[in-house]
Amino acid sequence: MRQLFRTGIVFVLFATIVFGQQATQKEWKIFQKGIQDYKTGEFDKAKQNFELVITRLGTKSHLLTANY
Repeated sequence: MRQLFRTGIVFVLFATIVFGQQATQKEWKIFQKGIQDYKTGEFDKAKQNFELVITRLGTKSHLLTANY
């Protein structure tokens, strides 16, 4: 669990640096909500938010290329 958390933190930092200027506010709002839900242990809600990024925003979303 600790390793998974560390991996998540590294991913968030990476995504922030690489895609911070390219993702829309809508994308970031949904993505950050998923991160917050994950941090608080609400894994089902986090999964729903990440799925929403994939299904609603489509393959053009810059956040999808971050390999989460």
